[in-house]
Amino acid sequence: MIKTSDFFKKLYIRNGKFAKGIIYLGEKQDKGMITKPFPVAKISEIDKFCNDFAINKYYTPNSYTIDKKDRTKENVLSLNSFFIDIDCVKKGLSIDYVLEKVKKRTKIPFSAIIASGNGLHLYYFIDFVYIPKKSQNTSTITNLYESTMNDLVKVFADLGADDGAKSSNNYLRLPNTINVKEKIGVNKVKILELNDYVYTLKDIAILYKNGYADYLNNAEKQIKAKERKEQNKKKTPKKLKTTLSLDRVADLIKLIDLRNGIVETRNDFLRLCIFFNKFKAYELNSHFQNPEDLKAIDAMIKYYDRQKAKNDSALNKKMYWTNQQIIKTLNITAEEQKQLKTIISAEESKLRDKLRKRKNREIPKVALKVKKDLSNLYVNKFKNSLKNRELATDLNISERTIQYYKNKTINIFETNKDLKYVLANNKKQSKVVNKIAHKDISDMTKVELKKVIKFLDKVA
Repeated sequence: MIKTSDFFKKLYIRNGKFAKGIIYLGEKQDKGMITKPFPVAKISEIDKFCNDFAINKYYTPNSYTIDKKDRTKENVLSLNSFFIDIDCVKKGLSIDYVLEKVKKRTKIPFSAIIASGNGLHLYYFIDFVYIPKKSQNTSTITNLYESTMNDLVKVFADLGADDGAKSSNNYLRLPNTINVKEKIGVNKVKILELNDYVYTLKDIAILYKNGYADYLNNAEKQIKAKERKEQNKKKTPKKLKTTLSLDRVADLIKLIDLRNGIVETRNDFLRLCIFFNKFKAYELNSHFQNPEDLKAIDAMIKYYDRQKAKNDSALNKKMYWTNQQIIKTLNITAEEQKQLKTIISAEESKLRDKLRKRKNREIPKVALKVKKDLSNLYVNKFKNSLKNRELATDLNISERTIQYYKNKTINIFETNKDLKYVLANNKKQSKVVNKIAHKDISDMTKVELKKVIKFLDKVA
């Protein structure tokens, strides 16, 4: 049996140093939750609170300021882990079934897995993130943490992830205590797995994406506000080189899938993946027909980290990978490159550029044709309610052209298809045009048709 004190040491100690502040221990009674503060520095004494007589005991994974005896979000001092509370029993799913599912679905291994009696508690331990008080970064950090928690809950929602247990000040059941509930009976809260994996807040946020996008947007707004305060002194934010790296990893995974999981050497794929984004290595490994052992991947990541830590310019240059080197190493054929996004040869890049330029030349011609067709539709749709002069004014064309349109019909299906093509390949459309673009042209109102015609006039 894994002791609670061992679990707490992994959760609250990094490189021999304790997390700052206190945690709260709680006991659920008829009157509600009874809480008391517990110093993080005394976690070695936690086992005396954990036994077969400790019923419905809880604790806070994140720690709090000492000076304010209140378990609120505002008083959280240190973020120590991400956690997912899966109440699978309520959904009629067994713990063993859900445990197998979450291990397949997770993008990186969990730091700890606990059977809560009602389901599972899944943990990602992270490097301590201390929340500065009375700082503009406070809300940004908290929002990033909670939006990432929200993303994690969505990933496991169908397995019973609790949408109400994603706040930074949440309680979870204390390991090695007893869970007593009327419907499910008496169950022990057991530590099933305890690993050495420690990530960073940014690692998890990037892996589960949406929260990190919100964080970048907030950070950008804060930078702009600061620039205005400092009389427009330009301070460019550091741009994270994540997009190209993630696209390249996505191409590696796509290549494995194209080869049905059978590759000449898994190590080449894993080595490249670790170079671009080491936390994607576990996901990439799952696409092999015969996945590599996780311990071997851990060893490869540690070796890469050691090499990178040397900060040797010659070594760093040697570790850099060009598309040409990747294509040669993995023997990527010209046909396979057509399916990839970024790992392509100079020839494939030139071909795509040529096709893109051809499409750009083609779009104005198609836009002009669609504009004429929609003008024709406009005339015939409102010819009974508007005079020729009014129609000509609305469309900015001559009355003679109006008369010509009255005697001509259009192919609604073809025009709809051409309009969607123009919109899909043009970035100039406004939000208003985007809102009505999904409509069939025959269902558009007078105002909507005029707006689309005006937009097409600019494109043509």
